[in-house]
Amino acid sequence: MPGTNKRLRRGFTLIELLVVVAILTILMGLTIPMYSKYRERGKYVKAKATVKQLELAFNEYCNQMNEWPESDNGEKELKGDVIKPLVTNTKNIVFFDFGITNNDFNQFKDPWEHYYKVKFDHDFNNSIEHSGSTLRKSVIVYTSNSTGDRINSWD
Repeated sequence: MPGTNKRLRRGFTLIELLVVVAILTILMGLTIPMYSKYRERGKYVKAKATVKQLELAFNEYCNQMNEWPESDNGEKELKGDVIKPLVTNTKNIVFFDFGITNNDFNQFKDPWEHYYKVKFDHDFNNSIEHSGSTLRKSVIVYTSNSTGDRINSWD
């Protein structure tokens, strides 16, 4: 119609775009903390499964080789010569797959980049002293998460 002064509207106004950006920012602010909580939970579950698998691997090593891979008593960090026998030993049995391709056994760490820790029962009496209590185990494996909570193989 000639003579009408209707303005054609194309696109969005600046206010509309700012409202959409604000809504998206609020939604992201709500979901990111949830995501990090699930990510931390995933790390915990992975570490818990790994300590259990390592305990089984060390027990099987002892069953097959009639000795522990480390002769010293006390707590050991799982790196180097402590874990190497689980992969490279006289019977050519792989007790645990560390996912290490270059044989650098010092790079095997928990999800928080700490070394796992292990204690062996060198007396073979099914008893390990740990943190003031006696555990009825032949080997224990553990680590700590970013907040210091202990993740054990014996729970």
